[in-house]
Amino acid sequence: MSIFLHFLNREIYRSVGSHDHDGFPEKAIRILIAGTNRRLFSNYSNLLEGVGSIVPGSILNLLLETEQLNVVGERASLDEFIASREPRYRFDQGRYPMYFEGAPTVLSHGPHLLKKGSSTAYIENGIRTLSQEGVISGVLQRDIKPLNAMLPRLIDKLNRREQEALTISYFGDQLRGVEEELPTARLLSSLYIRQYMEELNADIATGFRSLVAFDHLANGYPSLHLPYLAKVMEATGISVDPPYSVSNEAIVMARSSYSHFLYSEEIGNILATLSTIAKRSERGLKGLVERFVGVFLSTAVESSNPFDVALHRLSAGVMENKRQWREFESEYEEGMSKDSQRNVILLVTATDRETQALNEVYQDLAGEPIFRYSSHDAYVAKEYQGFSGYKLIHVQCEAGSTGPSNSQAVITDAIQDFAPDFVIMGGIAFGLKRDKQKLGDVLVSTMVHDYERVRKEEGRSIPRGQRIGCSAKLVSAFRAGNAEGLSPVKAHFGLVLSGEKLSDSQELVDELLNREPEAIGGEMEGAGLVSAAHRKKVDWILIKSVVDWGYNKAQNNDGVDQLTAAKNAYTFILKTLQVIGV
Repeated sequence: MSIFLHFLNREIYRSVGSHDHDGFPEKAIRILIAGTNRRLFSNYSNLLEGVGSIVPGSILNLLLETEQLNVVGERASLDEFIASREPRYRFDQGRYPMYFEGAPTVLSHGPHLLKKGSSTAYIENGIRTLSQEGVISGVLQRDIKPLNAMLPRLIDKLNRREQEALTISYFGDQLRGVEEELPTARLLSSLYIRQYMEELNADIATGFRSLVAFDHLANGYPSLHLPYLAKVMEATGISVDPPYSVSNEAIVMARSSYSHFLYSEEIGNILATLSTIAKRSERGLKGLVERFVGVFLSTAVESSNPFDVALHRLSAGVMENKRQWREFESEYEEGMSKDSQRNVILLVTATDRETQALNEVYQDLAGEPIFRYSSHDAYVAKEYQGFSGYKLIHVQCEAGSTGPSNSQAVITDAIQDFAPDFVIMGGIAFGLKRDKQKLGDVLVSTMVHDYERVRKEEGRSIPRGQRIGCSAKLVSAFRAGNAEGLSPVKAHFGLVLSGEKLSDSQELVDELLNREPEAIGGEMEGAGLVSAAHRKKVDWILIKSVVDWGYNKAQNNDGVDQLTAAKNAYTFILKTLQVIGV
């Protein structure tokens, strides 16, 4: 799950009557980039209006320059976004001068992700829902009574709205003093934050006193509770307050390292362990965190990577706590055993071009890959670490489904070795809907059919192979990803045919379409994927891109080569894992 940096929004401080946010955004971001490996999101609004600084050298600027902070926008470019804001904020130029003075060059690139819905529409719908039903998720209990009293006036103002943005300033003439202004402002901010959490499948950080009114929106306690993260980090030598023991530049540059992945995962395991003990024993989690960091060994290690040093100290602290604190030892070991089985995704390719595509897309989206190889009897696995909370295992089989090194055998062995939660096969295929598809389009299987299994009779072939449905959860995730525009090309969902033949025959294509007229494409490894994953009861899906039409390959390849097509498939796969999740 990603993290939405809600604390960059200046309106949420206004909604709690606080202007004391000096240094808070930088401190919070420093904790999150060091203490987690999750993807970070902000938006044009927060970065332009917000309380954080994006001047050269600032931590926000460093994250933007290295593309570790992903920008969400309602428009395809910053210029379009500002043009859309001008009429909405013209009534309140004094508070929103940034939309009338030009955009900073640091934000000149387009957004990484386009937001599906309008924040104004979402907030308006939330206010109307509260008015009609008297309750809405995300509103503080203490705000319900004053909100109910003023809702008729808010609705009246909404009914007269033309194009203005829904800010506290817009409703100002309907509110009677601070006792009505603050609950309304908290309602607007809560709806705003909640929309981004839903759109991005994101969580928010918790634990700072001035913003406690929004902590109830979060789901990730205690792993994103900033005071606890900070306490553990400081015990390992990474200070969160100036003077810094490690510079912001060093943390940002080392964040994609394997040491950082292990470090952040370890902190998460520790907090989960302490939380379990706290719930069972009714002891306070704060006290347990302080007890844990109080039992640390003084260790030293030489390294240019600050997380090498921090991880060494953290590991020593874990060992010392386990030695002195038996309850911590048993819960920690049990939690680690369970955690090792979570969020493992097996990615399967069948050609060198498909493997190259996976590597290049991964590097584009996540930076330089953090991985290690492991050798097994029938294959070599590449284990990626730190990709949006997932452990990705990549294996390459030979083309086709049957045989000692083909998809069924390799996937069966990899499932046995790694116990993945999901198996995703990506790569290239041939299209079967030339009137609706283009070369390079992505095919997402909802079912796979082994077309080799037929009953041959005089003059006809009767299909015998079963149609096996893909994981409903995975199909739903990729439909959501497609709706969010995460596929770089058009995506087609439907039945995919699989067989051992390398098709370069119009006669075969015509025969397949005659048998299965609704099929969207065909390939060679899907039947093996189905046999292995379905039998092992592991969720699976096949996602491949159209590289040709199954015949006249040389003539029908209009500049879309195998690498380009396979990259389309893996871009869709990895972006969906990042943004939507499974």
